[in-house]
Amino acid sequence: MRCLALTLWLMAGWVTILPAQTLLQEDFEAGLVPPANWSEISMPGSLVSWGLATVSTTGFGNGTYAGFHDDGVAGFFNENYLITPALDASGVTDLWLHYTQYTRFAADRLLHAIAVSTSDPTNPANFVEVYRDESPGDRLSQVHVNLCAYAGEPVLYLAFHYQGDFDSEWYIDDVIVDDQPPPRQRPFPQLPGQFQPLDPISGWSTDFEVFFGTLPAFMKANELDAETGLADPEAWCNIGQRALPQNPFSGNFALEMALAPGSTNYHDVLNGLVIGLDATGLLPPLTLDFMAYNAGEETDTWDGVFVSTDGILWDRVYGPWSSLPRDQWTAVNGVDLSASSVDLQGRFFLLFAEEDNYPYNQLDGLGVDDIVVHTSGGTTTDIHLRVDQLIHGLTARITVNNTQNGDLVFIGYSFTGQGPSSWDFGVCAPVQLALDAGSPYMGPFPVSGQRMIRPLDVPANLCGITVYAQAVAVRPGDCRVSNALTAVIQ
Repeated sequence: MRCLALTLWLMAGWVTILPAQTLLQEDFEAGLVPPANWSEISMPGSLVSWGLATVSTTGFGNGTYAGFHDDGVAGFFNENYLITPALDASGVTDLWLHYTQYTRFAADRLLHAIAVSTSDPTNPANFVEVYRDESPGDRLSQVHVNLCAYAGEPVLYLAFHYQGDFDSEWYIDDVIVDDQPPPRQRPFPQLPGQFQPLDPISGWSTDFEVFFGTLPAFMKANELDAETGLADPEAWCNIGQRALPQNPFSGNFALEMALAPGSTNYHDVLNGLVIGLDATGLLPPLTLDFMAYNAGEETDTWDGVFVSTDGILWDRVYGPWSSLPRDQWTAVNGVDLSASSVDLQGRFFLLFAEEDNYPYNQLDGLGVDDIVVHTSGGTTTDIHLRVDQLIHGLTARITVNNTQNGDLVFIGYSFTGQGPSSWDFGVCAPVQLALDAGSPYMGPFPVSGQRMIRPLDVPANLCGITVYAQAVAVRPGDCRVSNALTAVIQ
């Protein structure tokens, strides 16, 4: 039935909207830990267990109370599971855990994790870890854990799994289990609308001199408050548009990121320079060289170089910055962009990101200069199929790159597996596709230019389904077949 629904969805844009279903809601306001119908496993040797925190005293939660665990006595190992009542997820097709948390002394954290069991909740061996918190901590944050793999289970237990032996404190509040995915937001909302083509031989490079302190249309600077994600006037992502850079590696301009120079309002800011690049028609690999200046970087979640095709899902290809020598320019060479999980055959975003709490070159900050993206020198006339943002509840983007004016594009798809099968389009010899015989298709879509882009709304109550797809571009007397694509709806 789900495959039928998916077929109708792809062919006609049909979406089933289901009312929200809440399986669990706990705010700890009854003043009990474990709360009613919850349980706890305290492992042998643990001196402390899960307890109750008063929010008015700590500020680490909402309302009056929150759940709380710390080490208790420094040097003694503690391990405990705080376990929900049995949940019935048999009536949902999507499943999420949402909660508010505060992690204090995150550097000393051994384990803050979410685990799932579908059997006896008194045996810790039955719990499978599905999420491990590695956030920087020392701030209130919202956590959303995708549990769609367990949608449909008649009996389900969730556990907040703590391990610690020194300092680490974990506060949790406002626990909700439902079938509603969180709103997806771009961590760096400013994305360029234009993309710089990569030359097949020379690739692309910049030392920022040619821009004279003005951001080109294929670059966007993000200057954000690290906690709220909102624009922050004291964040600093500067190539000269805000002030002449302090210490470029060469020339007069470079990228510098940190808290704004001269600020004494010390707080965490998140900076990111997003560069739009276009590798249409180029064969991998793509590699990256640049000069980097570490003015005192700690290790944070968003420190490094990342790539993305949609601005939502980012894959880090280099970092963190804290591994670089202090207070000197260092050459970083041979970063393999194509080794990431992101399909870079087409348009993509390259991100230099940094999170910090002190001004640039005053205990903190990162400088970048002399960026070079190398291409392999190889080109192809093959068309290339890519699906970006295939996330339930969002609008996916189907792109067929390296097309020609006048092409008619068909996109075949299957939910049951891959062929091969023979397809006859009448204007060329039958083509072999890696799809099951009789698989449906979308199209034809007329093309004008190097690519065809189609939006596709993904229903919010679907996840975990594998889709197989392949594109064919039909042109007079010829048919071009794309790569075979396998993708999972996230």
